[in-house]
Amino acid sequence: MPHRMWKHACGCDRWSIASGAEICPRCGQPGTFYRWTHHVMDWMGRNERRTGYPFMPWPKHCRLPQLKRECPLCGGLGVLDIDNGRDWRQCDQCNGDGGLPNVSPEVMRGCQQAFRHLFELSLAARTGRSGGSAKH
Repeated sequence: MPHRMWKHACGCDRWSIASGAEICPRCGQPGTFYRWTHHVMDWMGRNERRTGYPFMPWPKHCRLPQLKRECPLCGGLGVLDIDNGRDWRQCDQCNGDGGLPNVSPEVMRGCQQAFRHLFELSLAARTGRSGGSAKH
């Protein structure tokens, strides 16, 4: 479920662009509404559902084919703001995924199959198993 993000002009946390906290935890000043966003686990699940690629925190994940392009209506967020942070709704154009297919369904299926094979090989190499399914 999406949650609000806030920007803080107080400068207490110079590393943070936006925060999930409406009030700065250091100085107590209120932030200004920035945008709606999904939690990381939601994004990981949405990405896997859309692409068929399981989330993997390793460098090869960055080299996967770009199978989607950013939705022009929601800017890749999957949600649209209603009344400056009062509420949200799912983007109608991308059905809340934040992206639109960049390839045909046939190419998508081929990429998913190839990736699943590479994922199983990688899993086998890391666990010492010899092939087989990645589902245990």
